[in-house]
Amino acid sequence: MRTEPPRIILAFGAFHSFEPRAAQWLRALASRLEGRADIITINEADPRHWRPECPPPDSSILVPLVFRQVRPKRNLRPLSAKLKDLIARKSFIREAGECLLNMFPQDLDERSALRMAALFHLYARRLFSRFRPGLIIIWNQFYPFHSVVRHSAEEENIPLIYMEYGPLPGSFVFDKEGQMGESLPARFPLDFNALPVSGEEVRAMSEHLERLKKSGQNRKAQPKISVKGLLRARLAPGRPVILYAGQNDCESGLVPYTAQAAAWHSPFFDSTLEALTALDRAAAENDWNLVYKPHPIVAIKKSENLESLRLLRALIVQEADINEIIDLSDLVVTILSQTAYVALIRGKATLMLGHNQLKGSGAIYQLEGGGAEQVKAAVSRALKSGFSETMRHNFITHCARLARRYLYSHEPEGASPYQGTPDTLTRIILDRMKHGPA
Repeated sequence: MRTEPPRIILAFGAFHSFEPRAAQWLRALASRLEGRADIITINEADPRHWRPECPPPDSSILVPLVFRQVRPKRNLRPLSAKLKDLIARKSFIREAGECLLNMFPQDLDERSALRMAALFHLYARRLFSRFRPGLIIIWNQFYPFHSVVRHSAEEENIPLIYMEYGPLPGSFVFDKEGQMGESLPARFPLDFNALPVSGEEVRAMSEHLERLKKSGQNRKAQPKISVKGLLRARLAPGRPVILYAGQNDCESGLVPYTAQAAAWHSPFFDSTLEALTALDRAAAENDWNLVYKPHPIVAIKKSENLESLRLLRALIVQEADINEIIDLSDLVVTILSQTAYVALIRGKATLMLGHNQLKGSGAIYQLEGGGAEQVKAAVSRALKSGFSETMRHNFITHCARLARRYLYSHEPEGASPYQGTPDTLTRIILDRMKHGPA
């Protein structure tokens, strides 16, 4: 009896340079899918940066050099008629080009950024034509090239799964809907909140969160730099301390700031710095202390932009252990950074200006309007009411649901508080390949 050949899964990401556990997951999946599907990684990392603990599998394709190394590409060479037509017809190419230009302003001009985005679309189409994939896995859907892959796949009705670090330390997510404000919990908060969890699961999660708090474990390793003494010396005594945590706008769905970005991620602010300006004015008017912690990736790159803002109140901390700053604060504010989860783990009231998986959880304060008075009112309310017992209970229950229904451990094998397993994910992948994107 003739059997069907294995279907192909294409996995896009720099899996073999920065995150060995992501590579381990792909290998675990490949072993369980053997005979039914083959995983081919589309490797975006320069081989010089590959780490020995996460070698590429036998089925791995290295993307062309033009996409692996963003070198200065300013030139006067005009765009071809074919590329001009693609750019004019496909808004996602223009959006990816804008994001690339924002990420690498010193290396790219607008024409070069658009050329790279359009060429990656053509490259993705060639891969789709060659392999006829039944599924695509993307690490970080907001990276410009991955945004192109997403839209290119949607044009051909190829189902997708999005992989990223999970909101709780030590976890990954594999989400068929998207990431952050586009994730399954954020898109369908009422349905997610209706998922049952047992009293024992809630108690176990409470103990797990307490262990995370005591250990200081974070989604990423924190620098061994203490700024506690320096900060205390500069803070106005007796006044509330607000920590504003920025995100990497380019890789969080905010660049470019489109109608979709506003709807799913940040309804009121188009960037980290726009929200910082609003909070800074509110802090100055109300004599609040304000500490701004940029995302580590953009801390240095955006420093020149901070000078132009002429901030009145904000103290900027470029590099520090985020746990230490949270502990000094009375309130943590962010648009959509996963720092919100760290703040809640550490028992701090948290105000979200936008959306991530915490949307509708009942564990946070949510900004309802972007005007100056609404920002001041939201901050004042959160400072006055604090992190209530109801919010604490809602957060623990939310995390218990995440652990049971949504999160996968960094280690694909072995015991974990996160109940997603390679076998669970294998079933999800096969079902998604069978039934398609719908």
